[in-house]
Amino acid sequence: MENRWPAAVAVMLLAGATAACTATEAGSTDRALEAAAGPSITMRQLPADIGQVAYPLDRYRLTAAEQRLMEQATYGLVRRCTLRFGLDLPPLGKAIDKTRRDRYGLSDPVEARTWAYSLDKPSVLAPAWLAPIAPGNRLHSIVTGSTADGRPAKEQGLPAGGCGGSARRALAQDRTSLGDDLVARLDSEAWKNARADARVQRAESLWQRCMNAAGYRYQNAVEAPYAYWGEQRLLGRKAVSPAEKKSGIKPSRAEVAAALVDVRCKRTSGFLQTWVAVTIARQHQLVIDHGPALRQHREALSSSVRTAKQFLRAG
Repeated sequence: MENRWPAAVAVMLLAGATAACTATEAGSTDRALEAAAGPSITMRQLPADIGQVAYPLDRYRLTAAEQRLMEQATYGLVRRCTLRFGLDLPPLGKAIDKTRRDRYGLSDPVEARTWAYSLDKPSVLAPAWLAPIAPGNRLHSIVTGSTADGRPAKEQGLPAGGCGGSARRALAQDRTSLGDDLVARLDSEAWKNARADARVQRAESLWQRCMNAAGYRYQNAVEAPYAYWGEQRLLGRKAVSPAEKKSGIKPSRAEVAAALVDVRCKRTSGFLQTWVAVTIARQHQLVIDHGPALRQHREALSSSVRTAKQFLRAG
């Protein structure tokens, strides 16, 4: 994939792992990992942006360029449909960044400084042009084919599933749904299996040691910090202001400080490196196990992309 960190770097099966909670602990932490883990995974180079790691299952997803092309074609088809009902769409907007940067808990330093553990960060799931269309709005019903309460929209001549459903069928995206589900299931399976791996659990204990040294105590590296700071954000608040309802409760300086320590400890402890590498190894095996179905899915994705290209060329 474009500008992605090569997976091959992550699957060097060597003795020991890079780990150090602080500069002074570096040597002792490395020795502790080597003694406790035996054969483990060393990955001395990890991109600052964890979203740049390339995974084996990525070959069976749309690339960033393909995603943008599909977004443009979908937008064009939906807009052509809504115009028949006398309604236009908001502008297409910028490309959607669907990169998962939170799969290992908070791991991005930029996000830590901006959002910390807030769950109010902008969603990357909805297209930019769809987000401003309020549910219950007539345009929303025409695009989705349903009302705000889930009932079928009553519009004469509206295609099944609305203009969005019509666009999906035109681009043969219905043929990719089962494959998309398979890739998501395998991704989740690899993630869970890797998290339960003894090497990852040992690395998580080193992350906890690093956090403890900074004065923070969490039961785990993923859910616990979010739960703790979510509670802290609401403590002492009798009501949430209209502005906070609209944009969320911003993290405090204390929360941001904790988040930055968390991100640092995930790397210096070797926790992030080890979990990424074990996840890649698990995905590699799943790709082998499910090769025929995955290759068929990739062919279906490529077919949809070719259809989208033809539509855009035709104008």
